[in-house]
Amino acid sequence: MADLLPRGARPSPRAGTVAADPRAGDVERCLRRVGTPVDRGLPILAIDLPGCGHSQTPPRAYGVPEMVDGIIAWLDQIGVDRVNLLGHSLGGQIVVRLAARYPERVRKAVVVSCPPDPAAPRAWQAALRLASDALMEPTQVIRQATFDYLRSTPRLMWRTWKKALRTGVEDAAHSVSAPTLVVRGTWDPVVTGPWARELSDLIPNSELVEIERGTHGLPLQSPEKLAAATVKFLKS
Repeated sequence: MADLLPRGARPSPRAGTVAADPRAGDVERCLRRVGTPVDRGLPILAIDLPGCGHSQTPPRAYGVPEMVDGIIAWLDQIGVDRVNLLGHSLGGQIVVRLAARYPERVRKAVVVSCPPDPAAPRAWQAALRLASDALMEPTQVIRQATFDYLRSTPRLMWRTWKKALRTGVEDAAHSVSAPTLVVRGTWDPVVTGPWARELSDLIPNSELVEIERGTHGLPLQSPEKLAAATVKFLKS
């Protein structure tokens, strides 16, 4: 389980918010831009998921439940009991399932661009949506994502992605008791409006924010808008 404890995370005794991102390396870059205004009043712990960014490459693809257990083990290791959670894409799935299984550990949750959309349950369908999204992302996002995916090995990332698609979040969403903010971009073809609204409806105490002209890669494509929505919610 050691490879589930991210090396890229930065523990702090004041930590109030844990942020996880699925794409290798995106966590650090995202939090430099999104986390700066958040960090002024809400200190952040940034987690690189297994095989991503600065974390160790695992011997196999982990499923979402295993990643949840890894994050809880890491929080126990650094002595942090209760946090706000922010997760993007695969990280959003992790946030939903962690909040459902460990409600006592979560103050508030922010779920950003959370797949899988039930309208695209197969890996090839989701891949086509991601390809469509890539046409709208800034060049910097594509360049960084390509470099990081290659570094983490495409086979590992593909298998992790397929496991995540099979897991879903519908069965866990209704068990989330923490106040939750669901966020999507209006231009996101991966997480459609109907699915984001359904997810928000499934979580008992939640609200939905749609960021105008936002793509699936909101943390890098629309960092200021995402940060504003996040700060407003967490400080409310």
